[in-house]
Amino acid sequence: MKRQPKQDLGLSTSSTSGLPLSSSEAEEMIRRELPELIKRLIDLARGVVVYETVGPDGQGERVYRLPPDQKALTYLLDRVLGRPAQRMEMVGEGGTQPLIITLMPRQEALREGFIEGEALSSE
Repeated sequence: MKRQPKQDLGLSTSSTSGLPLSSSEAEEMIRRELPELIKRLIDLARGVVVYETVGPDGQGERVYRLPPDQKALTYLLDRVLGRPAQRMEMVGEGGTQPLIITLMPRQEALREGFIEGEALSSE
C-alpha cells in the first residue's frame, strides 16, 4: 500500500527566514487559526461517532471511531466554568501542624475577597 503524502496544513514551525518562530509569530499563527482549533478541540471532547444504535433494552448506544477525550473536555470546562479549587496539605519539619493551602482560580479568589481587583460577573 502506497503512503499518501501528509497534507500541508500551513502550520510551519519556522518563519519565512527559515529560523524558528518567535513567540509573537507563533501567537499570530494561533490567533489566525483559533476558530478552527476550538472546533477541533470540541470535536476531540465529543469524540467521533461512527454510528448510533438502539440496544435490545431500548437504550441508545454509540460506536466511536475516536472516543471522547477527557483531557479536552476537562480543559474546555475549566476554561468556561473555572478550575475547581484544590486543597493541599504540607507538614512541617518534625511532623508539626499541617499547613493547608487552597488553590483557586483568580476569578473565584476575587469574588471571595482573597485578592483585590474586580471579578467578572458570571451572570
